[in-house]
Amino acid sequence: MSYTVLSRKWRPKTFEDVIGQDHITKILVNSINQDKVSHAFLFSGPRGVGKTTIARILACVLNKVEKVENSIDIIELDGASNRGIDEIREIKESVRYAPSEGKYKIFIIDESHMLTKEAFNALLKTLEEPPPNVLFVLATTEYNKLPLTIISRCQRYSFKRIPLNSIKEYLKIILSKEGFEFEDSALTSIAFKADGSMRDALSLLDKVITLCDNSIIKESIVKDALGIIDEHEYLTILKSILDSNFESVFDSIEKNLSDGVSIANFIDGFNIYLKNIIYYFSNYRKNISISKNTVTFLKNSHFDIQVASKLLNVNLEYLIKNNHNLSNISLENHFIKIFSFVNRYAETTSSINQTTEIDTKNIKSIPKGQNSINEDKLDINVRSTQKNVDHNYKDAENQSSNQDRSISASNIKTAYNYLVRYFEKNDYKLYCVISKCSISSYSDNLVKIDSEDLSSYEQNSINMEIGKINEKLNDIIYKEFSQKTKVQVMFNQDNQRDKKSKDLHEKNERNLNQSIANENKEEFEEDEDHPLFDSVIDDLEGKLLK
Repeated sequence: MSYTVLSRKWRPKTFEDVIGQDHITKILVNSINQDKVSHAFLFSGPRGVGKTTIARILACVLNKVEKVENSIDIIELDGASNRGIDEIREIKESVRYAPSEGKYKIFIIDESHMLTKEAFNALLKTLEEPPPNVLFVLATTEYNKLPLTIISRCQRYSFKRIPLNSIKEYLKIILSKEGFEFEDSALTSIAFKADGSMRDALSLLDKVITLCDNSIIKESIVKDALGIIDEHEYLTILKSILDSNFESVFDSIEKNLSDGVSIANFIDGFNIYLKNIIYYFSNYRKNISISKNTVTFLKNSHFDIQVASKLLNVNLEYLIKNNHNLSNISLENHFIKIFSFVNRYAETTSSINQTTEIDTKNIKSIPKGQNSINEDKLDINVRSTQKNVDHNYKDAENQSSNQDRSISASNIKTAYNYLVRYFEKNDYKLYCVISKCSISSYSDNLVKIDSEDLSSYEQNSINMEIGKINEKLNDIIYKEFSQKTKVQVMFNQDNQRDKKSKDLHEKNERNLNQSIANENKEEFEEDEDHPLFDSVIDDLEGKLLK
């Protein structure tokens, strides 16, 4: 007898056997018991979560047969290979005839999103008002590709990814019945790699069993078989990136690719690692998988959620952009970009930290119970030093006589740096814009900000948020320096506008001159063909100069 793969051998045969879709099976069971079965169902969700399986179970229960193959009234179609209007016409013709044996004539159309527009249109009327005892089940992984006219005519059920623990427990049951010993961590790796798909989990388990050769299923064997990179490897890569150690990262890439790990798996694994780090920073502990070594590293380093999120986005962009052209060179180039980003971020952070070092002795009349720095909101380390205060603002600080109404220029600069850090943590979009700006002048509680480097789109964005910027800056001044003032921020665009206006004027002038020249040339060329030209040239024995 030929070998049957685990995904087929252990395919659920009853609603009770289905894993992770209780919210659907319960409704279907109740509708059958109450004889309130819809004429059209739409099953949508990720691959390998039980859509086709439940469709088959539903058909078998309704027609009271053990297998789909045992009933001629259950017709299964693959939408990818039967996607044309001719196939739908055959269905419409078949619908006219009553079931031969069972109670219902049931059509299961898998991958229904692959049907053509014409096929959907031909199916509409039949799907809306089918003959008695005719039932349709459409299954799809891409619900968004179905026409709304089709969706509205079906009773839709949304399938979920199967939880990691549910997959893991089901694998334990199967291996116990198959007579295999296993390490718990090995099953965790398989379930994690399956990404919510039970079918994928069983297929991966098949592969691992073949490699184990009836021995104990160990985590090391699973990682070798499935191309899973150990978390320690990604931690080493992350440390090397932060240390700007190109050689270490490229050695790691070469080693893993040489061991047979695909580029897609390498990046996917790195993304999962970053996702777990983001979960850790967000205090989201559900389904998180992160080692103690990584936790220790995160606690003792400057790596934060902003960098992790940026790296994750950069990796996803790389996969999307190079989906069909993943190569060693493209991967190395990708990590060079990562190095560049991390270095820029580190320089920016270092610069901000230096400018925020203020002399705590100069802070006067801080309300009782209020810290000199609000660490929860700004996360700024304050050190008692005056070395890094900008001396250009020192004179202005000495001239400030009324601390209740006016604030020194040095404190304005410090407050502005706090403001940038605040938006970095709470409004990253606004941070990306405001971080490009700098203070050009300060007088009479009016802070002028140089915004020449901003695009028109960025300028519009910051103008829309000017009220928010003013409010937050004044709030920082009050909390950090105990001064209740009314500072106004104005973004100086005069130079930028003058430059743009000048450039536009010069461009228009060039275009006008060129247009006049072209017209003169055309007129001359037209006149050149006139008969008087030849007559004059002959009479005067001259020649035409160009």
